[in-house]
Amino acid sequence: MGEMSRRALLRSASLLPAALSWGSARAAAAPLRINTHTALWPLGPSERGPGAFLALVEAAAKAIGRSVEAELLPAERSLRLVSAGVDHGDGPRIEQMDQLYPDLHRVPEPLLDYRFVAFAPPGSLAIDDWRSLAGSQVAIVRGWKILERNLADSASLQAIRTPELLFEHLARDRAEVAVFEESMGIGLLEERGLTRRFAPLQPPLAIRPMFLFLHSDLGALAEPLAVELRRLKRSGEGAEILREVLGERPLSDFPGLASNWGAM
Repeated sequence: MGEMSRRALLRSASLLPAALSWGSARAAAAPLRINTHTALWPLGPSERGPGAFLALVEAAAKAIGRSVEAELLPAERSLRLVSAGVDHGDGPRIEQMDQLYPDLHRVPEPLLDYRFVAFAPPGSLAIDDWRSLAGSQVAIVRGWKILERNLADSASLQAIRTPELLFEHLARDRAEVAVFEESMGIGLLEERGLTRRFAPLQPPLAIRPMFLFLHSDLGALAEPLAVELRRLKRSGEGAEILREVLGERPLSDFPGLASNWGAM
């Protein structure tokens, strides 16, 4: 994560307009302690701000009279803390996470889609499905099970420790293709000045809607939060929030966000 601490990343949200600030003074009830493991722009907190996930969760929580205290934690540790009731919520996670962790309760409205795509030189590879990569030297982030399962038969499959190292690996021609989540991959290409060398190839290999999960003791808040997320989508307020998160980049540049927060 570079030189910034996790808490420093979260404090960077104060650089955004007051409408997006966390821990709103107008929220009367105790703050919701929400964890995220996603630390890459535009989905997670970074030097550029809180990211889409937490900004949208904050807006929905504010509408039901709750503020948010956010923490950036490793994925497994976050799940353990929320499952034990130490913290209140975690995300973004796939829909079935409550089947693996019975003490979690899903907020039944997706916040965004994870789109798993192949990153390679533009026009270098025709993509139809996972089998399109069978003859390629492929790199993925270690521990992403959906990628490990579906790419096991690739000619060469390398598991890299972090997303940053994954794209460094691709830039040094140590792999022909990197498979990663599209929105965060676009952000990494931009940060590293690689947008002319590599692009997300279409169509996506898989699309998974992603959700906020609460500890079961707070399960009564799941439907009110879902109602507010739907309202933010219908009203266009969510799209306005994302415009602040994305800055000069249009929402349409990030299909995993636009599919949920574009024109209704």
